[in-house]
Amino acid sequence: MIDGHRIDKGAVTTASAVSEGSRYPRTRRIRFPFGEGSKYFFDDDIAFSHLWANLSGSFPPGEELFIRSVRRFADEISDPVLKKRVAGFIGQESVHGQQHRALNDKLVDMGYPIAWWDSEKFVDWVKRIEEVLPARIPLAVTAAAEHFTVRSRPRG
Repeated sequence: MIDGHRIDKGAVTTASAVSEGSRYPRTRRIRFPFGEGSKYFFDDDIAFSHLWANLSGSFPPGEELFIRSVRRFADEISDPVLKKRVAGFIGQESVHGQQHRALNDKLVDMGYPIAWWDSEKFVDWVKRIEEVLPARIPLAVTAAAEHFTVRSRPRG
């Protein structure tokens, strides 16, 4: 039972059943060097540069939402493989948020008005919305966003 909803065991596959040897998300402690660059860093295009700056601005609070959404269900996970994957996911999202904050600081220094995304007011607003939603909704948003991320990667 998750969030008051019955889930048939036949409809759910555990992480162990999917692939015992699958890779786990690994927390890679990366640091990107954000040096000097063109103000319009995306192909010297003002509109796309502002679009990407705002996307980056939204990522730290988004990563934190993703972490909270999976932590809400962590106690219900009994599969050790899935537990390890969840721990890796949380670490990975934390590093992503840190790196986007570093990039966002640079973008703010370059004049992009994106600091509001990570403001206490905006983050509190997101948390208030989370409080009134069933727990499965932020988890579904997390799954959809991560699926989109994976599907948008170049293949080959």
